[in-house]
Amino acid sequence: MPAGKNDIVEAMRQQQHEIEQLAISLPEAAWTRGVYEAGWNAKQLLCHLAESSGVAGFLLGFARAPSGASAGSGAAFDIDTWNAQRVAALQDKPLSALLEELRGNSERNIAAVEAAPGDLLTQQIKAPWGAEGTVGEIILGSIQEHGATHLADL
Repeated sequence: MPAGKNDIVEAMRQQQHEIEQLAISLPEAAWTRGVYEAGWNAKQLLCHLAESSGVAGFLLGFARAPSGASAGSGAAFDIDTWNAQRVAALQDKPLSALLEELRGNSERNIAAVEAAPGDLLTQQIKAPWGAEGTVGEIILGSIQEHGATHLADL
């Protein structure tokens, strides 16, 4: 069954709520705890979750790009570098600012999904990080798989 607007919006709202609830429940000392071996601590993972809450707008823009532009961009796109840069830009912000980033990205992306033509969500694409499917499926998969995995790790 194709991922519809309501499914995507509900998943974005649910994930935003879960991230916020977890973030406000963690004690201050938890934010410096390493989450991944030789990788991010809990605060950096929250930065990544706040930033990746903007994936819907990114993918909608990617799908709207001329086919020549989007087809060639996957090979040159380094997801690890992109993530590291975005986390570095946010990691020194206080928790309240990170939650505002999360809320702002979520609301902009919900509005973008709600405004997107239905045929855009059913368009087949290959995302720069290799995921293939319809735009709606990749957005929903990003929330349900990628986001949920990181949320569980947090």
